[in-house]
Parts: sequence; C-alpha cells; structure tokens
Amino acid sequence: MRRVLASAAIAAVAILALWLARDDSPSAPQLNDLHREARAPAAAVTARFSDVEAPAIPPALDAAVDSPVQPSWELEVLALREALATNAAKAERYIGVLCDDVRELRQKPPFPSPPPWRRDAARFLAPLLDYEKPYDDLEGQLHLPDDLRQRIHSYGNQWLALISDGDLEGLDFEWMSSLTWFDHWSQLGEGPLRYHSADNPMSFPLPNYSSLMIWAKLRYAAAVRRGDLAKASAEVRHLAELIRSQGWTISEIVALGFYRWDAVAHQAAVASGADVSGWVPADLEQLERYKRLSLAAVAFVYPGVNAATARRALDCSPSPCATLIDGAAVNRSLAAFVPADHLQLLRELSREYGCDGALFERLASGRSIEPSEAFRADSPPLFKPDDLARRLGSPQDRIGGESRPRGPTW
Repeated sequence: MRRVLASAAIAAVAILALWLARDDSPSAPQLNDLHREARAPAAAVTARFSDVEAPAIPPALDAAVDSPVQPSWELEVLALREALATNAAKAERYIGVLCDDVRELRQKPPFPSPPPWRRDAARFLAPLLDYEKPYDDLEGQLHLPDDLRQRIHSYGNQWLALISDGDLEGLDFEWMSSLTWFDHWSQLGEGPLRYHSADNPMSFPLPNYSSLMIWAKLRYAAAVRRGDLAKASAEVRHLAELIRSQGWTISEIVALGFYRWDAVAHQAAVASGADVSGWVPADLEQLERYKRLSLAAVAFVYPGVNAATARRALDCSPSPCATLIDGAAVNRSLAAFVPADHLQLLRELSREYGCDGALFERLASGRSIEPSEAFRADSPPLFKPDDLARRLGSPQDRIGGESRPRGPTW
C-alpha cells in the first residue's frame, strides 16, 4: 500500500501546480520555473527526500477522506496529505539550518533596506505595463514588439554587447527616471489587478515582469552609448526595489536578475574607464544565497508544519512578507485537502510584520482548489521539486547531528 501511495504522490504532485504555464514572452520559461519553485505544493519535496522516513498518516485523516472528494481521487488526497506530513518532518529537521544561513546572509545583505512607504507607483505604472493572463490582451504603453523581445532573449549572456542601435531605436527611458520619485509599488493599488478576485489564489495574475526585465537590459545598452551607466544603474536598481516591494517570492527573485545585470554593466563601465565612484555592485554570491533561502523558506509555512516552527521560520526568512504572501496562497488553496491550515496564524504574522494586508486578504478570500482541478488527468507537470536538502545542505554537517522529526501537528 505504501508503494501505491508513493506512486500516487508523484502523480498528484505532477498535476498540482501553483502557477499556470506562461509563454507570452521570451523569458517566460525562466519565470515559470521560479513561480513553480517558489510555491510548489509540499508534495513536491517527497520525491527526493530519502533521508527521513515519512511519518504515518494520523488515523483521523482516513476518516476525513469523505464527500465531496470522489472515491476515485481518495488515494491522491491521502498521498498529498502524506507528502505534507513528510514536509512537516523536514521543516523540523531543517529549521536550524535555515536560520543559520539567513543569519550569515544578514551580515552582508545583497539589497538595501527598504524605505518607509509613502509614494505608491501603482497609478503611474498601471497604464504603462503589460500583464499576464487573463489580462495579457491589454497592451501597456511600454509594450515591446514580439520580434524585439525575441531578439533580446536570443542574445543570452552577451546581451550588453549584442543589443544594437536598431534594437534601441525609438525607445524612451524617461519613465524609468520618473520612477525614482516613488518608494513602493503595491500589487492592488491600481490597474486590472485592483479588482481581480482571487478565485484560485495559486494562479493570481501578475504584471508582466519579463517585459520590465527586457527594458532594464535595453536601458543599460542605451547607457553604454550615452555614457550614463551610473545613472542607468541607479534607475534600474530602483526599479528592482519597486518590484521587490510587490510582496511575492517571485518578485524578489526577478529583482535578483536586475542586480546581476547591474554587475555586468559595472564591469563594462570599469572597462570603458567611466567614473564608477559610489557605484557598488551587489555581491553575486549573496544574491544566489538570497534566492536559495527565499525559495526554501516557503516550505516552512505549509499546512502541517508545527506552528512554533512556522513562526521561527518567519523570523529567519530573508523576506518574511514574501514568505507570508506565498504561504497564504498555498494554505488557502490546499484547505480542501487538509484538516487544518495556517491561514489564521499567517494573517496574524502578516500584521505583525507590516505586510501588504490588502493582498493577503485578497488571497485569503479565494476558494480552495477542488479535487477535480488539482488532480486532472490531463494536467501537465508544471513545477520543479523544492528540495530542502539541495537548498539548505545536510543538517548533520551544519547543526551537529540529525534531529528527531516531530511530524505534522494535525
């Protein structure tokens, strides 16, 4: 029976994706991977974890598998619950490693401390931007032609050298300079997302970040010709900070890309003999560490994790609000499959950390996924497994031995 459950878990995980596939821009595949990794269901962690035995499913869970779950899906529901129980055990084992790594990260943070929020860029940016489905037919004033997007994407890591005068023809970057007046960018402040209901919290639409990523590359390429790389750096990094303020793990990860490109531009400026005084590029190693820990942190607030462990994980998260927002989407969406979730706890913590309350409540007002949606036989595998061992290393090496898993708290 255990072998059957394990097979069902893999099948269920392959179907239970938290972000819809997006192919409306050249860099969408990379963003898709980040969406999936940031908010993949806890079932995703089981396939690779062979070092901790999954705890037995509490007897109460067997009785919970009744209507409205159809009999044909009972095994998949049980498999998902078993995966969540395994994740709960992993969280107990890895929480010390997460906190140790984040403590080291905070000694040299890759990002500046965010300023107090006073001026929201939402109204300024709303008419400029493209959005993801279902609003992808609304072309903003910054919409880039598909052929240009495809060319920039095709340049790969050589983008700064390969972007041509023709690629830059007719582009106006004044909007990016104007953005420096704003200090944050709320998700629901203005635009089509302001009234979007979180029918399915796991597929809540976003601005088309990939378009802004292309604009950032184009700004650096234009700066090479204009001789204002330092100014371009300040503008692009400020745009990155506005994106980070959106409050998702994916927006945090997108901002990392901007800082990586800033390091490339800095090298070009040094090579050209430009004045780079006051321009300090981000530490690439710290950026990678931030990404790894941000993606790992979300698994510590999945349903079934001990509440005290979840609280501790928020204190240790590189970005507590992003962990809370993604955690809200996961907990609300999986509520149909688990006897208890952490939604109320996350709500209280969101208030404590001063996160975007409107966005949290929008996600919390959504519905749970129905079994027919979660386990459709024709659904493709849309995520990559979130492997805590891969992200956080071996606890034996880091905290002096293996701690005893406590299992789920249901």
